[in-house]
Amino acid sequence: RINWAGHRLSRGQDPGDLLDAAVADLGEALARNPKRDETWLRRASAHTNRGYALQVRGEDAAPAYRAAEADFGQALAINPERDETWMGRGSARLNLGLHRAEQGQVPDAEYGAAIEDFAEALKRNPGRPDSWSRRGGACKSWGDARAGRGEDPGDLYDRAIADHEQAVKIHGRRPDLWKELG
Repeated sequence: RINWAGHRLSRGQDPGDLLDAAVADLGEALARNPKRDETWLRRASAHTNRGYALQVRGEDAAPAYRAAEADFGQALAINPERDETWMGRGSARLNLGLHRAEQGQVPDAEYGAAIEDFAEALKRNPGRPDSWSRRGGACKSWGDARAGRGEDPGDLYDRAIADHEQAVKIHGRRPDLWKELG
Protein backbone atom coordinates (compact mmCIF):
# COMPACT_ATOMS: atom_id res chain seq x y z
CA ARG A 1 0.00 0.00 0.00
CA ILE A 2 2.80 2.45 0.85
CA ASN A 3 4.46 2.03 -2.54
CA TRP A 4 1.17 2.52 -4.38
CA ALA A 5 0.44 5.57 -2.23
CA GLY A 6 3.83 7.03 -3.14
CA HIS A 7 3.05 6.53 -6.81
CA ARG A 8 -0.30 8.27 -6.40
CA LEU A 9 1.32 11.13 -4.51
CA SER A 10 3.92 11.62 -7.24
CA ARG A 11 1.09 11.89 -9.78
CA GLY A 12 -0.76 14.53 -7.74
CA GLN A 13 -3.44 12.10 -6.57
CA ASP A 14 -4.63 11.78 -2.98
CA PRO A 15 -3.12 8.67 -1.36
CA GLY A 16 -4.90 9.17 1.95
CA ASP A 17 -7.03 6.03 1.84
CA LEU A 18 -4.03 3.83 1.06
CA LEU A 19 -1.88 5.44 3.75
CA ASP A 20 -4.63 5.17 6.36
CA ALA A 21 -5.03 1.47 5.50
CA ALA A 22 -1.26 0.95 5.65
CA VAL A 23 -1.09 2.58 9.09
CA ALA A 24 -3.92 0.33 10.28
CA ASP A 25 -2.29 -2.82 8.83
CA LEU A 26 1.07 -1.95 10.35
CA GLY A 27 -0.62 -1.18 13.67
CA GLU A 28 -2.01 -4.72 13.60
CA ALA A 29 1.44 -6.10 12.84
CA LEU A 30 2.88 -4.12 15.76
CA ALA A 31 0.18 -5.41 18.08
CA ARG A 32 1.32 -8.92 17.20
CA ASN A 33 5.07 -8.19 17.37
CA PRO A 34 6.17 -4.76 18.65
CA LYS A 35 9.85 -5.70 18.63
CA ARG A 36 10.50 -5.42 14.87
CA ASP A 37 12.13 -2.11 14.04
CA GLU A 38 11.30 -2.58 10.34
CA THR A 39 7.55 -2.48 11.11
CA TRP A 40 7.91 0.72 13.14
CA LEU A 41 10.01 2.17 10.32
CA ARG A 42 7.38 1.34 7.68
CA ARG A 43 4.52 2.79 9.73
CA ALA A 44 6.59 5.92 10.38
CA SER A 45 7.13 6.24 6.63
CA ALA A 46 3.39 5.94 6.04
CA HIS A 47 2.79 8.74 8.58
CA THR A 48 5.46 10.91 6.89
CA ASN A 49 3.86 10.40 3.47
CA ARG A 50 0.45 11.15 4.97
CA GLY A 51 1.82 14.39 6.41
CA TYR A 52 3.24 15.40 3.07
CA ALA A 53 -0.07 14.67 1.32
CA LEU A 54 -1.93 16.80 3.88
CA GLN A 55 0.64 19.59 3.57
CA VAL A 56 0.26 19.65 -0.22
CA ARG A 57 -3.49 20.07 0.23
CA GLY A 58 -2.94 22.92 2.68
CA GLU A 59 -4.19 20.95 5.67
CA ASP A 60 -2.62 20.50 9.10
CA ALA A 61 0.15 17.96 8.65
CA ALA A 62 1.69 18.36 12.10
CA PRO A 63 -0.12 15.38 13.75
CA ALA A 64 1.03 13.03 10.98
CA TYR A 65 4.64 14.23 11.21
CA ARG A 66 4.57 13.90 15.00
CA ALA A 67 3.19 10.36 14.69
CA ALA A 68 6.04 9.58 12.28
CA GLU A 69 8.57 11.06 14.69
CA ALA A 70 7.21 8.86 17.51
CA ASP A 71 7.29 5.69 15.40
CA PHE A 72 10.83 6.39 14.21
CA GLY A 73 11.73 6.83 17.88
CA GLN A 74 10.30 3.38 18.65
CA ALA A 75 12.33 1.88 15.81
CA LEU A 76 15.47 3.58 17.12
CA ALA A 77 14.84 2.24 20.62
CA ILE A 78 14.94 -1.26 19.12
CA ASN A 79 17.82 -0.71 16.68
CA PRO A 80 19.74 2.55 17.05
CA GLU A 81 22.38 1.52 14.49
CA ARG A 82 20.18 1.71 11.39
CA ASP A 83 21.09 4.87 9.47
CA GLU A 84 17.88 4.70 7.44
CA THR A 85 15.82 5.18 10.59
CA TRP A 86 17.84 8.23 11.67
CA MET A 87 17.37 9.66 8.16
CA GLY A 88 13.64 8.96 8.29
CA ARG A 89 13.16 10.70 11.62
CA GLY A 90 15.30 13.60 10.42
CA SER A 91 13.11 13.89 7.33
CA ALA A 92 9.91 13.84 9.40
CA ARG A 93 11.32 16.56 11.65
CA LEU A 94 12.48 18.61 8.66
CA ASN A 95 9.04 18.29 7.06
CA LEU A 96 7.40 19.34 10.32
CA GLY A 97 9.69 22.37 10.42
CA LEU A 98 8.82 23.28 6.84
CA HIS A 99 5.13 22.92 7.65
CA ARG A 100 5.47 25.10 10.75
CA ALA A 101 7.34 27.72 8.71
CA GLU A 102 4.48 27.74 6.18
CA GLN A 103 2.11 28.36 9.10
CA GLY A 104 4.17 31.37 10.19
CA GLN A 105 5.59 29.58 13.24
CA VAL A 106 9.24 29.43 14.30
CA PRO A 107 10.64 26.05 13.15
CA ASP A 108 14.09 26.26 14.80
CA ALA A 109 13.59 23.28 17.16
CA GLU A 110 12.49 21.00 14.32
CA TYR A 111 15.34 22.06 12.05
CA GLY A 112 17.90 21.61 14.82
CA ALA A 113 16.55 18.15 15.68
CA ALA A 114 16.55 17.16 12.00
CA ILE A 115 20.18 18.21 11.63
CA GLU A 116 21.09 16.13 14.70
CA ASP A 117 19.30 13.08 13.28
CA PHE A 118 21.05 13.42 9.92
CA ALA A 119 24.37 13.69 11.79
CA GLU A 120 23.57 10.41 13.57
CA ALA A 121 22.81 8.79 10.22
CA LEU A 122 26.16 10.03 8.93
CA LYS A 123 27.99 8.54 11.92
CA ARG A 124 26.60 5.16 10.91
CA ASN A 125 27.01 5.50 7.15
CA PRO A 126 29.14 8.46 6.01
CA GLY A 127 29.18 7.17 2.44
CA ARG A 128 25.47 7.75 1.86
CA PRO A 129 25.06 10.93 -0.19
CA ASP A 130 21.39 11.37 0.70
CA SER A 131 22.26 11.88 4.38
CA TRP A 132 24.68 14.66 3.45
CA SER A 133 22.15 16.20 1.06
CA ARG A 134 19.27 16.09 3.54
CA ARG A 135 21.38 17.60 6.32
CA GLY A 136 22.41 20.31 3.86
CA GLY A 137 18.74 20.88 3.03
CA ALA A 138 17.87 21.21 6.72
CA CYS A 139 20.69 23.73 7.20
CA LYS A 140 19.47 25.71 4.17
CA SER A 141 15.86 25.70 5.42
CA TRP A 142 16.92 26.86 8.87
CA GLY A 143 19.07 29.54 7.26
CA ASP A 144 16.07 30.69 5.22
CA ALA A 145 13.99 30.90 8.42
CA ARG A 146 16.69 32.96 10.13
CA ALA A 147 17.03 35.27 7.12
CA GLY A 148 13.26 35.76 7.12
CA ARG A 149 13.50 37.02 10.70
CA GLY A 150 16.34 39.38 9.81
CA GLU A 151 18.98 37.20 11.48
CA ASP A 152 22.32 36.25 9.94
CA PRO A 153 22.00 32.85 8.19
CA GLY A 154 25.63 32.68 7.03
CA ASP A 155 26.81 29.82 9.26
CA LEU A 156 23.89 27.63 8.25
CA TYR A 157 24.29 28.40 4.55
CA ASP A 158 28.02 27.58 4.81
CA ARG A 159 27.14 24.23 6.44
CA ALA A 160 24.54 23.54 3.75
CA ILE A 161 27.04 24.17 0.97
CA ALA A 162 29.67 21.96 2.63
CA ASP A 163 27.17 19.10 3.05
CA HIS A 164 25.95 19.35 -0.54
CA GLU A 165 29.56 19.41 -1.77
CA GLN A 166 30.22 16.21 0.19
CA ALA A 167 27.15 14.55 -1.34
CA VAL A 168 28.37 15.44 -4.83
CA LYS A 169 31.87 14.22 -3.97
CA ILE A 170 30.42 10.82 -3.02
CA HIS A 171 28.08 10.44 -5.99
CA GLY A 172 28.71 13.14 -8.58
CA ARG A 173 26.69 11.51 -11.34
CA ARG A 174 23.36 12.23 -9.67
CA PRO A 175 21.84 15.44 -11.11
CA ASP A 176 19.61 15.94 -8.06
CA LEU A 177 22.67 16.34 -5.85
CA TRP A 178 24.14 18.95 -8.19
CA LYS A 179 20.79 20.78 -8.22
CA GLU A 180 20.82 21.01 -4.43
CA LEU A 181 24.39 22.31 -4.49
CA GLY A 182 23.50 24.96 -7.06
